[in-house]
This record gives sequence, structure tokens and C-alpha cells, in this order.
Amino acid sequence: MSDVSQGPGWWMASDGKWYPPESAPGYVAPTGQSAGQVPGITPNFPTNPGVTYIAVATDPLGRAYAGWWTRVGATMIDFLILVIFQYAVTAAIRGGIGSLLALAVSITYQAVMIATKGGTVGNMALGTIVVDVKTGAAASQGKAWGRSAMDAVFQAGAFLFGIPTLLDILWPLWDKQKQTLHDKAAGTAVVKKA
Repeated sequence: MSDVSQGPGWWMASDGKWYPPESAPGYVAPTGQSAGQVPGITPNFPTNPGVTYIAVATDPLGRAYAGWWTRVGATMIDFLILVIFQYAVTAAIRGGIGSLLALAVSITYQAVMIATKGGTVGNMALGTIVVDVKTGAAASQGKAWGRSAMDAVFQAGAFLFGIPTLLDILWPLWDKQKQTLHDKAAGTAVVKKA
């Protein structure tokens, strides 16, 4: 039991404490062993009947994935930052060129912030970062640019009755790693800062 995750598979119970993987409800021990017989591991399963145990999915470095509302909040902060600039650009440069320039600014803002700071202003405000989903390491420049470009592609889906955009926004609600579709395409995830 710990106040912070100690690595992959650690899970948080409703008492706010982190527990090792072998103490998780439904844990299946390796063949030939039972929970409590894993070499070098002493079971630490809490016995408080008043506590409900909930497994929290974590990235490879043990950080919890950011929840849907946290992600929506970060997106709204970034939207407020970008909409003012995008409106000014499209008002000054009418037509398709203004719209393309506004889109380029949005993609560049996201990519540069993720590659250099680990996340956008919205991510920073809500204590989340964008990481490589497989390693948990900071997203590379390539992943940051790919994620930003894929986000723009899914937002452009608004022209197809909004279905691709809606799916992208809602996907974290049922995804184990709480990824959007643009996260999946880029190989990234959003996690809570440790």
C-alpha cells in the first residue's frame, strides 16, 4: 500500500491508496502459484469490508489516465485561447486561405506545446501531460505533430454530419486507456502528472 503508484499494474482503491497488482480484485496468479505465493511479494490486500476496491488503469510508468471531463476541460481552455486568434485571422484574411491559416496555427500550437512542454496550456492547467502510449515517455516531436494533425482531421469530420468528430470526442468514455481516436492514430495518451 502506498500514497503513489509504484509502477505498472498498481491500482487505487476507494480509500485513495495504491495497491500492488497481485492484490487487485480478480487477480490471476501465474500458473502454479496462488496470490500470496508469488516469490518476493507479500500480499497486501486490504481487508476493510467498508472499502470498495476499484482498479485504475495506468500507463507503463504507473500514472493514471486522464478522465473524460478533465480532457474536455483542457480542450475548452485551449479552444478559448485559439478561437480569438483564429477569428482575427479569418476576419483579416477572407476565404479559404484564412481558414487554412487558422487551422495551421491550431495544429502548430498543439504540436509545439506538446513537444516542448508535454502538453498544451489546457493540459498544464488541469495537471495532465501527453505521452507515448507504449512507453509512458514524453511524446516525441513526430508523435506531437501526428497527434495534432489527426486531431484536425477528426475535427474536420464535422463536415460529415459530425460523426467522426463526435466519435473522437466520446471515445475516451469507453476506452481502457481513455484515448481519443486521434490519440490512437498517433500512439499517444493523456495521463495525470505524477
